[in-house]
Amino acid sequence: MRKKTKIALIILGIISIIGLFFILYHDFHPELEMLLSPKNYRAEFMKSIRSHGPEDALILIALIGVMCAIPGVSNSVVCIFAGVCYGPWIGLAINILGNSLGNVLVSYVIEKFDLSDKVKKMGHIVDSISHFKYHFLGIVVGFMIPVIPSFLVDYTAIQMKFPKSKLLAAIVLGVLPTSFMYAFGGDALLRGDRKRLIIVGVGLVVLFLLYVVVHLHKKKVLAEKKQATLTNSVGGK
Repeated sequence: MRKKTKIALIILGIISIIGLFFILYHDFHPELEMLLSPKNYRAEFMKSIRSHGPEDALILIALIGVMCAIPGVSNSVVCIFAGVCYGPWIGLAINILGNSLGNVLVSYVIEKFDLSDKVKKMGHIVDSISHFKYHFLGIVVGFMIPVIPSFLVDYTAIQMKFPKSKLLAAIVLGVLPTSFMYAFGGDALLRGDRKRLIIVGVGLVVLFLLYVVVHLHKKKVLAEKKQATLTNSVGGK
């Protein structure tokens, strides 16, 4: 990708994020005032925060999608906010739609522009995903783990020549666990449900451990390949 094009896309993404945040700030300003007030407006706050309609839901979907599409930008706080505002189930739908939209956008950009220079710096993560015996499972797991940049998973899937329908299925399945935990975690925060917050925390730890397993799997596969190469080299002499 040309440097000017890359900079233009990043600037466009940042401007979009700022604009969407401004709209949300305007729409949620009354709730923010209640939250910062020294008086106790808990009942009014909970009622007001849950009174927002589909317009703000669409803004959240767009914001989650744009943030998902920009490498290095985390949308976890916005995903949790979706759970706070719309409850666990609608919040889950918002998160899935937003994250799926963002990854579809990334896959489109990857197909149009060369990102190999960006990927080379984190090639070990691409190797971790591509060394799965079942490639579809590897892509799904890649999307599941928050610490793996989603654009790397999209890049790997495109390099494997995944059909668009198969990639979309992998995206939806992959973003489902974190979308679920963030939405239910946001709802638990609003309600003060400590048990549910602990469950969400445990779920995030499990996803991190899954990343460790993926990394160890990659090292094992690479070691086996290296050993096979050495064996063939010795045998050929």
